Amino acid sequence: MRLSVLGGTAITLGLASYKAKGYMPEKIGSNNKINVGLVGCGQRGVDQVLRGIKHLDHYKVVAICDVIPAQMDRVLEHVSNPVKRFLDYRELVAQEDVDMVIVATTLKWHFSVCKAALLANKHVVCEKLMTFDIQEAVELERLVDKTDKLFKVSFEARNNPAYIHAKELVTSGAIGEIIFTDCTWNSRGNWRRKIERPGDIVEFPTGEKISRERLLNWRMDTEFSGDLLGEVVCHPFDSAQWILNSGHAKSAMGMGKTSYWKDGRNSFDNIHSVFNYDNNLVISCNSILSNVNEGYRLSIYGRDATIRLSLEGGVLIPEESYGKNSEIIVDAVSGATYTSKKSEEKKWVLGLESSARDYYGQWEEGYILDTLMGYKALAESIQQNKPSPIPVKDGKHSSIAVHLANRSMREGGEFKWKEEYGT
Repeated sequence: MRLSVLGGTAITLGLASYKAKGYMPEKIGSNNKINVGLVGCGQRGVDQVLRGIKHLDHYKVVAICDVIPAQMDRVLEHVSNPVKRFLDYRELVAQEDVDMVIVATTLKWHFSVCKAALLANKHVVCEKLMTFDIQEAVELERLVDKTDKLFKVSFEARNNPAYIHAKELVTSGAIGEIIFTDCTWNSRGNWRRKIERPGDIVEFPTGEKISRERLLNWRMDTEFSGDLLGEVVCHPFDSAQWILNSGHAKSAMGMGKTSYWKDGRNSFDNIHSVFNYDNNLVISCNSILSNVNEGYRLSIYGRDATIRLSLEGGVLIPEESYGKNSEIIVDAVSGATYTSKKSEEKKWVLGLESSARDYYGQWEEGYILDTLMGYKALAESIQQNKPSPIPVKDGKHSSIAVHLANRSMREGGEFKWKEEYGT
């Protein structure tokens, strides 16, 4: 595709056209199930993963695990068949009838559960961020390389057709040389959940004892979480590395503060990080919890055009739109538009709502559609002996980069990718 055929106007990134390519989930029959064990029955594991895969005939949930029994009760809203319940993930992964383990725990325990499941010869889906530290990411890749089971990291934005189209445009060279990409995730909220009986102590089968407050509000505590970068901004960051085929970051720097929410948390609510790559590429990641403007945004700046992606879709804006024959205006109806001085005809730049609905409107619970499509692709990979849709190496690249940047935020300075991390 050559940019010149776009005729100098912004276009929405192909959401409607992808509807005809099978993005509506297709059932494949109930006689060929993948038996699932879910470890971690919280917001992600139940409200998104189970809410998605219950619409697919690929899977049957046969076992669940959580250290808080009440969390497991919520599974019954989405699973009609009997399921085995466990407090200890080691017992779940040992079940002979479990084919695949979904790891939706707090980040701190991702590696432990993934390792146990792989050693038990199970397929594994690991929620993002893949691991809590760098050494775990390196070791987990080695474990996966020794097994014939599939391992997938859940970066589900890759299933959005706008992101797929963006990757096609970048790969084709349509937007020209890219030296900078920006990832943003902004929110106006404190991130804290209201917890019943916050002082109660949860006792783990492994011997750990943690209060319900710390355990269920783990994102605010860096003993358990990957901070803002590892919990949320890693989504557009992974998409950027995938779309750009960037490989791993060569180095990372960052700055973080707890600027707004003075509530005892030790995680940051204001972060800014920069990652350096080969070919002069720089990717930045930014997030604040005091202003929702920009929300979730991925901007890829090419020599000939810019791609802007959100959770709902995206647009392509050719550089000639901003040339000598055009000017930028902003109005309250359409957001950002531009007017050509030559024709005085108003053109859309950010007008993607209708095409986004064509994608998400296919499903009554549209916000889980990316997750649903990711699990559909995974089932097809398992059943057809195809490679993992999102392999462990990609998870390692994202995890190590995040940890390098997080270390910079705490200690200052630039941290580089070491040879011992692998390729």
